Amino acid sequence: MKPFLTFVLVAGTLSSAQVHAATYDGSHLSPVQLGGIYGVSYGGEEIGPSVTVTGNGLTNKMSVRSGNLHFWMARVAVNINPRGGMIIDLGRHWHHYDENDGDVQFSRYRVSVIPFYRDHHSLRWGIGPTFDFDTKYQADLPSVGSVRESFDPAFGIVADLSYDPLETFYTAGIKAQWINYQSSKGTNVSGSHIAVYIGIELDY
Repeated sequence: MKPFLTFVLVAGTLSSAQVHAATYDGSHLSPVQLGGIYGVSYGGEEIGPSVTVTGNGLTNKMSVRSGNLHFWMARVAVNINPRGGMIIDLGRHWHHYDENDGDVQFSRYRVSVIPFYRDHHSLRWGIGPTFDFDTKYQADLPSVGSVRESFDPAFGIVADLSYDPLETFYTAGIKAQWINYQSSKGTNVSGSHIAVYIGIELDY
């Protein structure tokens, strides 16, 4: 339910950017904005054994995915001029099931640097490098016991489209990341995914 609600909120916010069609003239520009974002993502590959997940009257065997599911990030937006700047995000991305027959999780920390162009409706378009670190898979399952697997730090590419109406404090966006993870055990998985997010950005 959370991912669906987040998607609805983001879609509504991005649509309002075109409905209001208020021309951005740079008069509300702050050199630095500080805030944070929360989002949901889908992608990657299934990792490890599955667990029994019950919800909405249904029971399914599910595994965590290397591109899912939730992320929190602190955000700094540097506005170099009315039409361009840079976004710096730092936070954690994870997928976790804690069920009666097991506890499984795939998580990583991430820093992204995204140069962007801002159009006259305050839509920001950007693409830049991302660096994921402290990436790990953890499982505690009666069938296999305790499993811990660490993955090497990895570089990737992230593309970001966000709506940032500078007269208010909120933001919303969509993003896509392309990245691969490799562990010391030889496991190689894709963490590429698409995501939607909402957040706040306050003038500093």
